[in-house]
Amino acid sequence: MLKGYSIRLEKALVPMARGSTSSKVLKMAFDLSKSFSTEITAFTVRDVRRELTWTDKVNLITDAYRLGRELNVRVVPKIVSSESTKESIVNEVNSHRYDVIIMATTRRSPLSASLFGNMGDYVFKHSKAAVAMLSIKTPAYPYRSIIVPVSEELNHRFSVAFSLHLKRALNRRMSILDLRKYDKKPTHRFKSLFDSFTWLVDTYGDDISLNRTGYRNGLLIDLAGMSDAGANDLMVLGIAVSPSGSLRISSKVKYLVKHFPGDVIVIKKG
Repeated sequence: MLKGYSIRLEKALVPMARGSTSSKVLKMAFDLSKSFSTEITAFTVRDVRRELTWTDKVNLITDAYRLGRELNVRVVPKIVSSESTKESIVNEVNSHRYDVIIMATTRRSPLSASLFGNMGDYVFKHSKAAVAMLSIKTPAYPYRSIIVPVSEELNHRFSVAFSLHLKRALNRRMSILDLRKYDKKPTHRFKSLFDSFTWLVDTYGDDISLNRTGYRNGLLIDLAGMSDAGANDLMVLGIAVSPSGSLRISSKVKYLVKHFPGDVIVIKKG
């Protein structure tokens, strides 16, 4: 295993709601389970202020359980009643030993102050476990190709490792974009990743490409020129929590989440 890129995804929480977003992220969790034998908790909340019956919520998690049995994936169905869905999700993930919460939200308007919507923003900020928040642009799944821009402003080692495991599980192409020269105060510079490119290909598949920029036009312009929007329909980004516990999302990450033509998954390391 490449040093610094070992991740643990043995227990995952997947919040469920009606609609295609939950279905898509559940399929992603099932695919990742191929690498980790992940136990997936299909979790939903009955809003006691608006929902009088349990039927729809029970159907959501039982359908997830049945699909898991068909795919030989262990799914734990769980439902709670609460006046706050977002607080219930955070309470669940923080009171149990989950390795990651995998959650989906629809793409927000570029004019919106919110990145993932009211619920997604709250969960992303307050979860103590790692968060993989999928901002969905289109319903298509599985993806054709994954693009991973590598700089310390846009990613970290955990999110890169997550993308590699997803690439192998889906058996899809991956483009790694080397944008490290734009890092103003680099630390590790992803050195072991680039020094071990042959090992990456041998381990995760030979359809991994490495692209470098000329570093002349600015990070976002160079990134747009290096990425083929028609071919790459998932971008992976990573957000790190500071040693003091604060979470700062750069303007470049916000721009990419709202403007990349495909889906974007933003991963916060727990």
